[in-house]
Amino acid sequence: MTPQQRDIVRYWHVLELFSTQKVDPPDPRNQQRPVVAWRDGGPLPWEVLPPPRSRGKTPLVWQHTVYLNVYAVGGLFEHLHRVFPRDEDAYEERPGGLSACAAFVVDQNGHYIANSAVLSSALWGIGRTISPGVNHPGWFDGFEIADQHLRNEIDVHLADSVNGPEDDEPPLKAADIRKIRALAVRAAGIDGLAPLHTNDVTIASRQISEDRAQELPGFDFLNSFHLNDLRSIAAAPTWGRALNAYLTLDQEVQVADRVDVRAHPEVVVSGTTVWNLPLGRWPANPEHPLSTSQQFAVNQAQTMDECGVSLLGVNGPPGTGKTTMLRDILAGNVTRRAFRLAQLDHPDHAFDGLDHQWKAGDYTRRVRQLRPEFTGFEMIVASSNNSAVANVSDELPLRESIFPAWDEIDYFADLATEIGRRGGRPEGDGVRPGRRWGLIAARLGNAANRSKFESAFWFGRTTPRRSQDADAGAAAVAGMQDLLKGWEADPRSRPNWSEARNAFNDARRALEEVLSDRHQAARRLARAQELQTEQRRADVDASTAATSVRIARRHVDDAAARLATAGQMAAAARARHERHLLLKPGWWEGVTSWGRATKDWRQRLVPLTHALDEAEREQIAAANRLSHLHGEANRWQARHDAARAALTRLSSEWAGLDAALSHDYQRYGSTYPSPRWLADERQRELHGAWLDPEVNTARSNLFHAALNLHVAFLANAKGARQALHGALDVMTGRAPTDLRSAARLAAWQFLFMVVPLVSTTFASVPSMLRGLQAGAIGWLLIDEAGQASPQDAVGAIWRAKHVIAVGDPMQLTPVVTVPPKAQHDLARQFTLSETWIPAYSSVQHLADRVGKHGTTLSLGQRSLWVSAPLRVHRRCDSPMFDICNQIAYEGLMVNGVSGRNGDDRDDVPASQWYDVPARQPGTHLQVDEITCLRERLDHLLAANIRPDQIIAISPFRAIANQLSRLDDDYPGITAGTVHTAQGREADVVFLVLGGDPRKPGAKRWASAAPNLVNVAVSRAKRRLYVIGDHKSWTQRPFFDTTAAYLDGTRP
Repeated sequence: MTPQQRDIVRYWHVLELFSTQKVDPPDPRNQQRPVVAWRDGGPLPWEVLPPPRSRGKTPLVWQHTVYLNVYAVGGLFEHLHRVFPRDEDAYEERPGGLSACAAFVVDQNGHYIANSAVLSSALWGIGRTISPGVNHPGWFDGFEIADQHLRNEIDVHLADSVNGPEDDEPPLKAADIRKIRALAVRAAGIDGLAPLHTNDVTIASRQISEDRAQELPGFDFLNSFHLNDLRSIAAAPTWGRALNAYLTLDQEVQVADRVDVRAHPEVVVSGTTVWNLPLGRWPANPEHPLSTSQQFAVNQAQTMDECGVSLLGVNGPPGTGKTTMLRDILAGNVTRRAFRLAQLDHPDHAFDGLDHQWKAGDYTRRVRQLRPEFTGFEMIVASSNNSAVANVSDELPLRESIFPAWDEIDYFADLATEIGRRGGRPEGDGVRPGRRWGLIAARLGNAANRSKFESAFWFGRTTPRRSQDADAGAAAVAGMQDLLKGWEADPRSRPNWSEARNAFNDARRALEEVLSDRHQAARRLARAQELQTEQRRADVDASTAATSVRIARRHVDDAAARLATAGQMAAAARARHERHLLLKPGWWEGVTSWGRATKDWRQRLVPLTHALDEAEREQIAAANRLSHLHGEANRWQARHDAARAALTRLSSEWAGLDAALSHDYQRYGSTYPSPRWLADERQRELHGAWLDPEVNTARSNLFHAALNLHVAFLANAKGARQALHGALDVMTGRAPTDLRSAARLAAWQFLFMVVPLVSTTFASVPSMLRGLQAGAIGWLLIDEAGQASPQDAVGAIWRAKHVIAVGDPMQLTPVVTVPPKAQHDLARQFTLSETWIPAYSSVQHLADRVGKHGTTLSLGQRSLWVSAPLRVHRRCDSPMFDICNQIAYEGLMVNGVSGRNGDDRDDVPASQWYDVPARQPGTHLQVDEITCLRERLDHLLAANIRPDQIIAISPFRAIANQLSRLDDDYPGITAGTVHTAQGREADVVFLVLGGDPRKPGAKRWASAAPNLVNVAVSRAKRRLYVIGDHKSWTQRPFFDTTAAYLDGTRP
């Protein structure tokens, strides 16, 4: 890591200082969790609340959280705007709700629970903006000191108030509340700062089991969950490769190495060959393979180590199968670990001989250390959105998530069903009731979820469920503890290790045989492509050689003619030369002419000799040229003959290959990557290469065998029960606080041998994974990464070896309460670019930017690189698909919706825009639009469209508040802000626009980027109805495109 990377984390730490947790508004009538606004002189809850009624055998007591100096969060926002002036023309929704300057916890007797006090980092930060001021270096440092100092001062005050023995400690009185409130205000530095300095006190009471009376809530109930993590990581001596990649500086992003998958589809094809196919596959319908882009992303994930990649971004537009992709990554990891287990003669050989031990009361926990090759497969799915991660971990174990052909899979199915029953979300929150097929995933995260999981997982269900339950009379379900005890007591009842190994190896060999056929077919297809290339080359060679032979022969004829002419000229020159030699003067003639005759003869001989020499040279040159041209003609003839022979050979080979290719095409159908398949974008994207039903079935069978092998491993591994008991201690937070990191990691690694994937929110990562170091967890799968602020994922990424961020920057952006101008100014203090400012970034963006394979989209005025995009959309009919594909994805998506006609019902109006002019200034709420909405809802109900098939949303909170009341008249409808609909879908979506006609800034805000429209439109599977002022809204970007696809009408 570099100093600048550390500054990025420190900057995010400063932003999190101003992140607040909300205080519930007063609700004194709630008998289970009353919340009261306490006033001086009034009774305190621990003085007047009657003892709670116990539930069953569990005695209950009250625990009270006292919130001091309760203030409106909007006031904090306003102060930051004064410190960091904003653009007055910009529109920004103001945060609502209440928070507090400090809080602490009181037990049922009114006694302060030691170390429970918490100071608000946000108000402390506000105090620091005043003194020493934001221009002072390090003004943001020191919160931890102030926080601890407040606790110390409370301890001193309470110690002074005790006059007798410690056992006689009096309950807190009104004077104590006032004193601690004053201490908190002073610690925050906001004394007299209106409107943030208040005297308001809220006390929230809850019922807890008596044995937990002194336990603190498992979270920081005032401040950011990430605050301490960011501070620790900024100072950590080592970072993993994943976090270093995530924080790649702008100038170090390898832009030149990027490959656009739309411009170069052959790169995706080469990444999804049969040789790259992961051997394990989720047991889904074998007739429904992954799309090519999904399989490409899965393959990229499985080869991260080989490619030296630790961070992979996957762009997942709505309806493109993000969960489908993630579950194949899960199946691949489980199967890869099974390959290694199958090499063992006995499960005990998976351990390296080291035992981690610690005391748990009177008991000793022992966790055996797995050898390194069996670790690194741990999978955590995390998100800022609790519903997103719950969707993954709750849905994967459902019977409905696997194809009926694999109904016999039983990976602790009864136990998984019990865990789902106890830990699942209530019906009506999107969860589908039903039995589970396996303990493949678990919802962890916060302390309550972990406790529910532990109870169900370890103890099962000892008594039948109550008669009013759906499965009344169901038998008791053995927990994991009893299962393991049973196997220990009766070794013959254990799944046989050798049989499980053999079954896995048989499934492996069956898959290898199936793949061998595809390998041969792929080689034939590759050879066919080579043959075509070679034929084209041979054709060119033959044509070129034939032409060259003709030209060479003409040159030979010309050269022969020149040689004949040169020969004639040489013969003539030779004759002249010889005649002249015969005329040489004799001796006497030379004497009598005083040598003159000889001299004249010699003078005439010189040119004749030169002429003869030149003629003979010309003759030799002509002869040499003729010889060379004869050779050239022969060489071209030989090349022509070779090319013709090659064509004959290639034609013969092609004749033999053609029948096999035709057979392969018929056998593998739409998954056969022929040239026609490659040229047809839709065909290529819809049908992944070589993912035919036979190979899909064999891969899913191998995954099934891998799960059975894991069961046999657990049943036969010595000390498995003790190891899981220790793992549950670590998971729930009961392990000693000083337990070594290596022991904690070994415990988690063993738990992941049983439960391959767990889910959590980012907020729960610090508490759940307490004590784990950089790169400890094998895999972090981030869901809805486009909605997560960049800083949210730092702690999770720091703890992971491999990170896959799945999301869409074209959906909802992260919600950040700190004003954008303040974010800019704080970033400027650290000399950071916009890349790191949450208002303009997300976890997805930071992951995508370092991805090699992707494409470029436009986000407002910016170009945005998105990594490994999933391209096949299978949710929305037209025109919703067309609107989203145009405004947000620039034609990237391919429509995979089939077998459904969006206009198949005459009694349900087509998607359209209901034009309701805005006539009410001063508010975003336009009452006429709500009237129109109710009329349209009544019409749909008359057409037997149920409310739970309908979503009604708006960009503005004032309208969303009205929409939320629709549930009274239309039970089951989903209604609220656009954020309410994120992650959901419905047959019908109403987008109620509203908008103050005198505040155009609100419409500019809503249309600054395609995200808001894209989210709203992409929720609708069958119909989209927009209600709003057509004239004013269609002058804005993205809304104009939406209107172009919709019929406009007056209601």
